[in-house]
Amino acid sequence: VPDLCEIRTSGPRRPNSVTTHVFGFDHIFVAVHADAAGVLLPYDVKVDEKCWWASGWKMQLLALALFRNHVLLISSLCITNGAHSSYRKQDCVGQMTNVSMALRAAAPPSASDCFPDASEALRLGHGVLHPLHYWTWGKKWRKRHAIDYSQASLANVASCRDESPIRALNSRRLTGTAPHWCPDCDAMAALFILQGITARHINVPWCWDELGVWLGRFGNFPLAAACFAIAQRLLWLEGQRPDPLISERFVEQLSHAEGWHIAEEDLWKDSGRGARLAVQAALKLDGTMVDADLWLRRLLADGTLDAFIASLAGSNQ
Repeated sequence: VPDLCEIRTSGPRRPNSVTTHVFGFDHIFVAVHADAAGVLLPYDVKVDEKCWWASGWKMQLLALALFRNHVLLISSLCITNGAHSSYRKQDCVGQMTNVSMALRAAAPPSASDCFPDASEALRLGHGVLHPLHYWTWGKKWRKRHAIDYSQASLANVASCRDESPIRALNSRRLTGTAPHWCPDCDAMAALFILQGITARHINVPWCWDELGVWLGRFGNFPLAAACFAIAQRLLWLEGQRPDPLISERFVEQLSHAEGWHIAEEDLWKDSGRGARLAVQAALKLDGTMVDADLWLRRLLADGTLDAFIASLAGSNQ
């Protein structure tokens, strides 16, 4: 369902592509290597007494910790669920946090950051328990580069502190990064507010530049690069020269975005289709996240977003 897939995801979809954006993956369709099946399957339904999400949370955390660099998302495949049945969802955050605590207790202390609490995952999604934008986790390695999957053990798990979701969570404790628009905010709240500021001042290049800086800080490198491209495009539309610092930031973000090759000119093609996807993801207007305020939705309702995309794509019509 290509149109639905593009609406429900935060980035462009390339045919036959494999990405590593897997933290928070949905369990509606999962394929497990035969050698790893004994470690990950069956789902531990004992933890599902109150909430049926708990066993999926446990399997996800185990997969990402034990088989880092080997959990892949085939982004050309889209699965949609036409209807939902009723099932147990009592105290899901508490039940999933219990799972995280048990895994941390079983793993080496240095690897405790591989098993964040479910309440921490809420922070990744601005209040949405299962973020649909999928954070980058690990790299893309073929099986020949790994030990026997069947021998994976919690006792040998390495630290996950360098993974982008963990960096995002830890960024709440960064010092010396207080933003001028909200000096007393933690990093997550500051980013949330900055998204709203950018939405309200959507034609201001420096808002997009700042948003790119912060998205890069949270590990969303492809989207950060797109924000820098939008900032440069707005400067160009104002008749100004490109800002060399923004150009440097664009190149730097792409150097971190493994598997992504973003050409600025591609964002403006096809009536700005790529730019629209990037803007909606950067401002969380894709329907999967909690809006900062009503005016975010009004960008869609009053045509402001359409006019903005049209201006970005102007010379490419």
